[in-house]
Amino acid sequence: PEKTLLILLLLNYVYWCLSLVINHSIVEVLSKDFIRWQLRGFFCFLPLLAWPAIEKPLTEPKSKLLIYLLLIPATAVAMVGILIFLLGVKIPELNTDIEFNLFPLRKVVGEVWFFGMHRSRLAAGGFYLTIAALLTSLLCFCHPKKSIYFLLSVALLINLWALSFTKARTYIIGYGISILIIVVIAIIGKHGPIIRRTLIVTLSSLLVLAIFVLLD
Repeated sequence: PEKTLLILLLLNYVYWCLSLVINHSIVEVLSKDFIRWQLRGFFCFLPLLAWPAIEKPLTEPKSKLLIYLLLIPATAVAMVGILIFLLGVKIPELNTDIEFNLFPLRKVVGEVWFFGMHRSRLAAGGFYLTIAALLTSLLCFCHPKKSIYFLLSVALLINLWALSFTKARTYIIGYGISILIIVVIAIIGKHGPIIRRTLIVTLSSLLVLAIFVLLD
C-alpha cells in the first residue's frame, strides 16, 4: 500500500508541475505560492506514510482509532456551525470565500455558507464529502454496538448538514456517486443483511441530504 501511495503522490506533483509549465512557465513551479500549496498537501499525507515508515501493521483497533480521530473533530465543528445557525449568532462578513477566518459559518457578499475550519467553502465541501462517505461506509459495512451505531447515524446527519450548507454542488453530487459505489460493493459481496442495511442507509442519507439542500 505504501508504494501505491508514493506513486500517487509523485503523479500528483508531476501533474501540477506540468500544468504550470504548460500554462505558464517553469518559474511558476519555483514560486513561493506553488511551493506553499504543495507543502500543505504533502503534510496532509504524512499520517498515511507514518505506519509504513515504522514498519508496524495497522491493526483493526488502531484503524478505528485513526478514523474516530478524524470523525470526532469534524462532527464537533459541524455541531458548532449548527448551533451558531440556530442561535442567530452574528456571522462575520467577508469579501471573498478564501479569506482565512476560524468562524465555521461565514457570510460572503450577503450569502451565508458553512466553511468549517477551511479557507474556502469548496475546500470544506470536499472535506465533508470525505467525512460523510466514511460515515456511510461504517454504517453499511461495520457491525458496531447499537449505541455506537446510533452515534454514527447522528454524526452522519450532522455532517450531511455541513456538506449541504457549503453549497458546493460538485461535492454534493460526489456524495451521490459515492453512495452508488457503496451500493455496488455491497451487492458484489452478496451478503443479504449487508445489502439490506446498505440500501436503507444510502436511501435515507440521500433523502436527508436532498431535504437539507432544499431547505438551504
